[in-house]
Amino acid sequence: GWTWPPQTCPYYRTNYKGFAKQFTNSSHGRMYRPLYEHLCLKLGLNRHQDTGEATTLEGEERDVFKNFLPAFFNALQYYFPSSISSSSDYSSNNNENSNHPITSIKKNNLPPPSKVTLVLRTFGKELPRVAKCISEFAKGNHPSYPHYYNADLILEDSDLFCGHWSHGDKKGNSGKMNLIYDYEIHPANDNNKNTFSNDDQVLTYLQSKSIVGIQDCYPFWRDQNHAPWAGKPVWARTTTADAACSRSQHNHHHILLHNNIHNDPNDAAGSSVRIPITDLGDDNNRTTYTKTTTTTKVKNPLYDSLHGNEALDMHGKHLIRVPTIRPLLEEDWFVRQIEEARWRLFVEEDERNQKSLNTSSGTLVLSNRNLSEDDFHQDTKLPLNLHSLDLSRNRLKCIPGQLFSFSGLTFLDVSRNSLKGFPPEISQLTQLVQLIALSNHFRLRQLPLEALASLKHLRMLDLRYNSKLKQSALTTLKDALQPNNPHLEIRCTVPLPTTLQHQDSNTKLSACDRDATLLQSQLEPLSTPQLCKRLERSFGVFLNKETEEAYDRELVMKTLLQCYAEHGPRQVRYEKGIPVTHDRLSALQLELEAIPWPTTTRERPKIQAEYYMILQKPGSGTPDSARTRKETAKLMKFKRLFDLAVETMGEVDSAFADCFTALAVTKNFGKSHIMV
Repeated sequence: GWTWPPQTCPYYRTNYKGFAKQFTNSSHGRMYRPLYEHLCLKLGLNRHQDTGEATTLEGEERDVFKNFLPAFFNALQYYFPSSISSSSDYSSNNNENSNHPITSIKKNNLPPPSKVTLVLRTFGKELPRVAKCISEFAKGNHPSYPHYYNADLILEDSDLFCGHWSHGDKKGNSGKMNLIYDYEIHPANDNNKNTFSNDDQVLTYLQSKSIVGIQDCYPFWRDQNHAPWAGKPVWARTTTADAACSRSQHNHHHILLHNNIHNDPNDAAGSSVRIPITDLGDDNNRTTYTKTTTTTKVKNPLYDSLHGNEALDMHGKHLIRVPTIRPLLEEDWFVRQIEEARWRLFVEEDERNQKSLNTSSGTLVLSNRNLSEDDFHQDTKLPLNLHSLDLSRNRLKCIPGQLFSFSGLTFLDVSRNSLKGFPPEISQLTQLVQLIALSNHFRLRQLPLEALASLKHLRMLDLRYNSKLKQSALTTLKDALQPNNPHLEIRCTVPLPTTLQHQDSNTKLSACDRDATLLQSQLEPLSTPQLCKRLERSFGVFLNKETEEAYDRELVMKTLLQCYAEHGPRQVRYEKGIPVTHDRLSALQLELEAIPWPTTTRERPKIQAEYYMILQKPGSGTPDSARTRKETAKLMKFKRLFDLAVETMGEVDSAFADCFTALAVTKNFGKSHIMV
């Protein structure tokens, strides 16, 4: 981060804010008037008008470069070298500038980046003007760079996008919905047909381009009270630079340069630092979301925004505040800041890697490294005295066989991976004391009971949040393992019996049985991670994610309810709905009454209704899958009802009618109605 000098503050935060635009004409700032005039001269390019350099732009067309910082063009020609200029042209064009970045920048022994992407971000409408300026510069029309040319920086209409945030409900195996914000970009004009609908697609596209322009959604940021997470996204790199531990295809170092970045955890001036998250689900079933293609199942990464001090920690690495005067006076300023940010991240990743590979203590932490079993082979160097290994939050589908040679291993954490069981070779880890494997996809039949029973020193087997391991699995594990090892503690997530759920509290009731007027009932549909986010964003309460504190739903809910109670009564808001025409309602009623309800087991049997049916919107499922074909056949059977419902939604909310994905039709769920 950074701080203001002692006993100073921004002029805009004083009682003289109204005079800020006339600062150098007032008694407060008159001494700075010569500097102000000098800066205006540099922005107006007047110092280049008599150089005699030829340019294809004349008259008002030269104003395309007016008010652009000279240091910006210096950075462009540094990271995007000219494709036609000779070395003599290059040097002679810049001999007059002793501060040129090529001669003055300290490289800190870092090689130049192999690939650079320039992303233009704005909340305003000046993107076409900026695009034209850079394109003219790339064509060699800037009076200070007449010999420069680089076709990669010439923007086309297809390079301009509008960015916005959207939330999608991601459903886990338990059926609960998790509200996740995705960042999307869509074409700014009709000449561009490309739309990228989540962080993963946006990152892949940005890394493939040399230059992209994005106009972000100011109304959304404003409607979120200018919260940092709702601003312009910049993606932080969270894994090490070591090739063995960083296999993600998104390996760019993103740096946002902005003149309005604040050293304030609640005000990042519209910048949202995004990081990948490896798991997100409710407390009973932590789910790694996947998307299915026609040939394979591929991990669909999720991203979340940093908050508070976590975002402040990105200053100098991913966020750089631009004091406008500095790049006006120092034409190598941008390059120096970018190179310093690259160096800071390199040093941090190197220190993190060295810390995790602590050979003296025999402890190895490889958590959250995007590792798969393919990353472990005979040449992989691991500490010879390894006794504690953390492989949590990776992409493991099986435990690497190399690890079973470390018979002195006492602690192994493979939580939050994609494991389905342990191999029989687990018995070779004879000194194992703690085996942590929560939030995987374990099945009882893939647990080698004899091999686990042979681990005489095992004191903790943690299998919580594996949705297939319930009460019967826990009983079987205890019967097989504890007779020979009575001190062994086995943990599984076991739901309470239904009768007990209804007696204990409103928390365990089904949605239709809860008292909707109670705050807890309104919070229950949210997943545990969502409840934690509300604690952080609304009350500034951060639970310890290194322990199980943030995953204990009962504790999270209790803490959140206490915060609401201490905050005082909530505001009651009444919203007046939009009426639907009588003819439309009559047509819907007739279709609902004419439904030939199926005689087989209805959908969503836990919902208290006589009948319940879900109609999927065309195009919402995986193309050509058996499930999609089945849903399409059902939709055609009730197409008249579906079309009427969509037309009705279009009358009151056309935007929602375009984006919804499924329609629920019920009978005797209160009244006959359609619920979306």
